[in-house]
Amino acid sequence: QENETLRSTLRQKELGWIETERGFNSEVERLKTDIKELERRVTLLQTSEEDKKGQIRKLEEKIASEKRKKRAQNLTRVVTELKDTARGGRSATTPTDDADSLSP
Repeated sequence: QENETLRSTLRQKELGWIETERGFNSEVERLKTDIKELERRVTLLQTSEEDKKGQIRKLEEKIASEKRKKRAQNLTRVVTELKDTARGGRSATTPTDDADSLSP
């Protein structure tokens, strides 16, 4: 009788361990799935961050280009004004009429 009780107790413990192991295994599988999802999210965030950095670089390049254009326009304007001043204040676009300027 005692032997049978011990066997029954041992069997109950074995069944408990099996259930516990199954629970651990399902928890491990759930955690693996969660890890895969987190890895996917991290990849998306990294891609998004890289895209944003690329967009920022493009905008910085565009700003630099616009600044260069503006600087070139300003330099062109200054050079034109200097040429006009050197010609005696006449605009480079104003036609000169030397005959009129020489007559009394």
